[in-house]
Amino acid sequence: MNQEHDNAHLQLHLHRQNTVHRLPAWLRVIPWLLTVLSANFLHYGCLLQARAQAQRSAGGSLPPLSFNLMRSPLMRLVRYRIKLLRYLETLVFLLLLGPLLPELAAPFYADWGMAEACLLGFLAGLITIFLNENKSLDMRTPWYPYLDFNSTFYGHMWDAVRVAGGSLLVPFEEELFYHSWMYRYFCSRLSGKEQHQSLLDVPFSECNWGALIATNGFMAIYNGKEWRSSGLSGLFSNWVIVRRGRFMDGVFAHAIRNITINIWVLVTDQRQFW
Repeated sequence: MNQEHDNAHLQLHLHRQNTVHRLPAWLRVIPWLLTVLSANFLHYGCLLQARAQAQRSAGGSLPPLSFNLMRSPLMRLVRYRIKLLRYLETLVFLLLLGPLLPELAAPFYADWGMAEACLLGFLAGLITIFLNENKSLDMRTPWYPYLDFNSTFYGHMWDAVRVAGGSLLVPFEEELFYHSWMYRYFCSRLSGKEQHQSLLDVPFSECNWGALIATNGFMAIYNGKEWRSSGLSGLFSNWVIVRRGRFMDGVFAHAIRNITINIWVLVTDQRQFW
């Protein structure tokens, strides 16, 4: 196992030497940051429009910026634009810069490590379903495209977009930010090792409990009501990466988790998970 870790670290180190000047470490933040900025821009822009629309309907009385506005037709429709933009941003990033990232360019191994990733990803999905943290729907508007667009065709189309984007693209976006950039950044600051001058010097096999807790704690807090399932799922993916020193194992575990949830939603129509 140590030899595997050393070989993987050597591959990443050699690749980094060729790309470090062209591809700074912080570029791994780009997909997640673009998602946050674009989502908030669209969300709050439409929220103000929905408020102005409600003001006109109320005869000039300005309503408060409450969650009730989230259920307006305008706010329901903007969700689809936000999701589509998120998937497109991540896809473009992967196509343009993905081949230059050493963790994505590393060889793919279909072995027991991948089987472990599959098992932990499936377990993370089951835990998310069991916890059902958005059951009350008090802070979420369910994903019902066939109702929002009054069309069965558009309903199936947007469901397919959600499944494909959530299963194939979101894992790359979130794993690059949390477990390639943030985790290794904390490791480089907390490990005290002289050779860790940059997060790019931290191998994926580096285990640091402080970094594990800080990274996945941030992930849990960021996801609000879903903090328990998000934090546990993040720990699972992070552990899979550290165990064998392979970033793609964590992406695979994350993808299996999302696929498990997506299948559950499609089979049971419990759309609070979306």
